[in-house]
Amino acid sequence: MRICINGETFDRDFYMIAFGNGTMYGGGMKVLPNSVNDDGEFDICLVESVNFFQVLRHLPKFIDGKHGIFKDLVHFFRAKEITIHTPEPMDAQADGEIIPSITDTYARVLPKAILVRVPAGQTEA
Repeated sequence: MRICINGETFDRDFYMIAFGNGTMYGGGMKVLPNSVNDDGEFDICLVESVNFFQVLRHLPKFIDGKHGIFKDLVHFFRAKEITIHTPEPMDAQADGEIIPSITDTYARVLPKAILVRVPAGQTEA
């Protein structure tokens, strides 16, 4: 894979690439534990290639958002945009929906692109 973040390029295999502006994925896994949804940047988590046993061993920390302790396997970034290229078509997910057979992904944050209404008296959505 080739991933470009903030002008830095990574050319290698990864087990997982996750980016977004919320903290949780998959019904409660804190994949991006330090994400702030209105800061104008994506939080990005790159997980190096790991084997099945490493996944099983590290999964509890990953679910709790404490996977940053694995400095040799997990890398966090913040960026306004990300570009991903895979030499072979791969399936991806966007908000839980499968996007089949893609090779190129480009995403950028559009600040203030959506208006959100919050009920009176509520400070968090």
